[in-house]
Amino acid sequence: MNLYFLVEGKRSEKKLYKAWIQILFPGLTAVEKLEDISNDNFYIISSEGYPPSEQFITSATQDLSTNSHLAIDHIFICFDAEEDALATKKSAIEEIILRSEPNFFNKMSCSVIIQNRCIETWLLGNRKIVSRNPISTDLRQCLQHYSVLHDDPEDLPKPNEFVGTHADYHEYYLKKMLAEKNMSYTKRNPGETQNEHYLSELIRRIHETDHLASLRVFIDACINLGATISASPGH
Repeated sequence: MNLYFLVEGKRSEKKLYKAWIQILFPGLTAVEKLEDISNDNFYIISSEGYPPSEQFITSATQDLSTNSHLAIDHIFICFDAEEDALATKKSAIEEIILRSEPNFFNKMSCSVIIQNRCIETWLLGNRKIVSRNPISTDLRQCLQHYSVLHDDPEDLPKPNEFVGTHADYHEYYLKKMLAEKNMSYTKRNPGETQNEHYLSELIRRIHETDHLASLRVFIDACINLGATISASPGH
């Protein structure tokens, strides 16, 4: 099986998806160039941000449509919702694809994954990392504002006084949450969030709650492709 990923971020998303795919599909090997795909490979390319990514989406869909000999079994196109509604962003991405290749979804097995609001939102879902009695004043304020331990991280609002987008606040919250456990996270180095134990806790949460619906779309697509899921309830 061969998988193709077009992700939005040029740093964290590319590293996280690469690490997670190697966990979910241990039989697949990453390749650095699309033309290197042969058997049991996956390839990840970053669009390096949206909206300039329209050119990347167009190029990617045209490349995939004209290079059927590469035998790509499934394509993942993964972007942040950011300040948009999830359905709005998904429609915008699908429209770009269809403008480029009108029959793309008829010819290709493809999942459009919209991270609601961003990939850091998903990472807030690890309940084991959330300190119940934080020492950090900043983290206490985050938890008092909204508890990602008990409530869905995808519904996390930013405080009125916070300067920045919802995605900026979700990243800020994540960094404070991890720092309390002596962990760090940056776009360049996602750290512990790349590890199997971290992903397992996120998967456990979507098994046990109705939270992180956009992550569930991604995990369900992977399960349908035969992914190894080690975080079933009671694991």
